[in-house]
Amino acid sequence: MKTNDMYMERQRGVGLVEAMISTLLLAILFLGLAFVLSRAFVSQRYVNTQNLALLEIRNNLQTSGSGLFDICGGASPGAITVAATTIAVSNEGCAEQSITVAVGAFNYSLPLRSIALSADSELLGGELQFSSSDWPQ
Repeated sequence: MKTNDMYMERQRGVGLVEAMISTLLLAILFLGLAFVLSRAFVSQRYVNTQNLALLEIRNNLQTSGSGLFDICGGASPGAITVAATTIAVSNEGCAEQSITVAVGAFNYSLPLRSIALSADSELLGGELQFSSSDWPQ
């Protein structure tokens, strides 16, 4: 009996220490999870604003009359508005290539025009580059 009582005295509080260590490990795990989730939410916010900017740039290109022809001719690509913030869009360059399509005995040469635009804003998470191709209609 006496040895059993001595054993119990030495073991007193061990369960409490184990519970405290497991609580500490769980707290570290949840803090890591919270950090990863917060970074994912920030990245998602930038992706969403970049998507809105790209949609507005595409819309401006489609509704600006002759589109790429004006911008490649020197006209300004203008600005876009995302989340009540106006962001300037700049022309990074235009290129024109020719492709040849052969149908039977006929060869058709078609121009392929491409443009590179960029917008720089903290709202977008830095510089956003946009390249597109415009096939003749």
